Amino acid sequence: MAVASESASPFYTGIFLKNSSTSGQIEAAAEDEGTITPYSLNIIHNTFTNGSASMILANYISDYLPYYIRGNTITSVSNIGILGMKICGTTRDNTINNLNIPLGIHLVNSSPNLYNNVIGAGDLSLHMIGYCSPNLGPSISGSQLVWTGGKNRLSSNRYDNIQLVTTSNINTDWGQNRFDLIDSAQSSYHIYGWIDTNVNTYNSRNNCWYPGGIAKIYLRKNYSTSPIPTVTDNTTINCSTEIDPNGWEVDSLGNGIHDSIMLSANNTVVLLQ
Repeated sequence: MAVASESASPFYTGIFLKNSSTSGQIEAAAEDEGTITPYSLNIIHNTFTNGSASMILANYISDYLPYYIRGNTITSVSNIGILGMKICGTTRDNTINNLNIPLGIHLVNSSPNLYNNVIGAGDLSLHMIGYCSPNLGPSISGSQLVWTGGKNRLSSNRYDNIQLVTTSNINTDWGQNRFDLIDSAQSSYHIYGWIDTNVNTYNSRNNCWYPGGIAKIYLRKNYSTSPIPTVTDNTTINCSTEIDPNGWEVDSLGNGIHDSIMLSANNTVVLLQ
């Protein structure tokens, strides 16, 4: 579906979803009528143009609301590509590639999985306030890497790729994400901001850093502390190539929607030796 907002006004939004209901669950349509499944919303294969923001997903209940946001294209918007407040779930295969908009994805108290997204913006690719913990890397399950997050391409024209405005955390370890600071003359960072006080060393191994191949990460716990150590371990990995899968997991999202999650060999043990 193509969603075009009024270009003459900066206040229009492609999709505005506000949830203030406490009925955060729906019954599963199955033989077992007593089964309850998490309520979720699916935004799949749309094209958004013009307006102030393409998606505003505002959740005002205590629980995080899971969204499945896949295969959407945002071509022009004046302020924000996607704004998510208290959301989780999966955001994958989306394209926000406009180096004139200030914010690509803006998260407020949210923790989604981000996989295989192109997130380009004029100022900040991924901006976080409140406590956020998005996942941009695979999880390790024995001999397998489970690609719930990772393989994102983040580019920003003026400032940081990822900015943590208030104390948060973000998983990029082993993620094969491509970070790109277009104007390297600016005082900008690939990852910048305030990290969870429980984090003593920030690991962001197996990612690609442009320009120059050197990670620019500046994370502090509070104003009185120095930046925490970071471990990036530059490797010969090519973040522009596809992952070589050795299997798949199928995740049922409800409403007849299923997500295929890629599995690959766990090479982290070899890289750590």
